[in-house]
Amino acid sequence: MLPLVRAAQHLRAALYYEKRLRLAKLCMPSQSRMLCPKLAATEVRAGEVIIGLGAPMHHTTLRYSEPLLRLAVRSFVFRAITRQFGTALFLAIAVLCGLTIYLLAQNDRSWLVGFLSATILFAAAFIVAVFLSHYRHTIGLFRQMRSPEATLAYDEQLFTLTSELGSTTMPWSAITEVWRYPRYWLLIFSPSQFVTLPIDCLDQDTKDFISRKTRTRT
Repeated sequence: MLPLVRAAQHLRAALYYEKRLRLAKLCMPSQSRMLCPKLAATEVRAGEVIIGLGAPMHHTTLRYSEPLLRLAVRSFVFRAITRQFGTALFLAIAVLCGLTIYLLAQNDRSWLVGFLSATILFAAAFIVAVFLSHYRHTIGLFRQMRSPEATLAYDEQLFTLTSELGSTTMPWSAITEVWRYPRYWLLIFSPSQFVTLPIDCLDQDTKDFISRKTRTRT
């Protein structure tokens, strides 16, 4: 008798699970922004899989272009370097360039001119190296995508970014800052990591939601 009871429990669990999977397929996003419940297995007991419905998630489709990502990388590198070294770095480079040009115009070929030139080249090479590192990474990933789109899904606790290259889920607390520009927002996770959100793809509700979740880090 006991084996029959267990078989009935397994059959009931299978039918219940199949019903929930049908519901999940019906809720898959077909538009750029909609609500869809998350399915999660919350408990396994006596051969039964108990399926729980989480909070609804919002979905937004993000569309990228290479010019937009180039601008985003430039903005990130300039602001990151300025924050670390201050605008004094760029001012110092400008002053050194002017002084070097003046000395060369005076036919000065002393060691001072060589030292100034080397300093300028070193500073310029550092800035270019930082830019190229981020540029190659960002543009390289973009060029691997057949469709230049990603999906942003979010709720009160988490957000998920998904593209054909993969998916990542993080809590809102992982964002340290939000840098706002006219064509895009940059979500900053560390001094060297960021995500670009095209403004044209975000409706006002999404903007307000992100602003609320990152209010103390803007």
